[in-house]
Amino acid sequence: MAKAAWIAQQTDARLVRELFPVRKRDTHKGDYGKVLLLCGSEGLTGAARLAAKAALRTGSGLVYLGVAMFTTWDK
Repeated sequence: MAKAAWIAQQTDARLVRELFPVRKRDTHKGDYGKVLLLCGSEGLTGAARLAAKAALRTGSGLVYLGVAMFTTWDK
């Protein structure tokens, strides 16, 4: 029988502490990685905003969000 490629885990406080250790007080946000998101389009930026917030909440130090002001086929 083939071995499973992954194992499901229940998320609990112990697992969260392992995955997201406490940050040291003498660090800078640049020490925790940078994310560049290029998404969304004019008037449709909700998903882009959610993606940026998710990146911040999961530990990214700096998040840059690029959203199109207009698309070439609109003008």
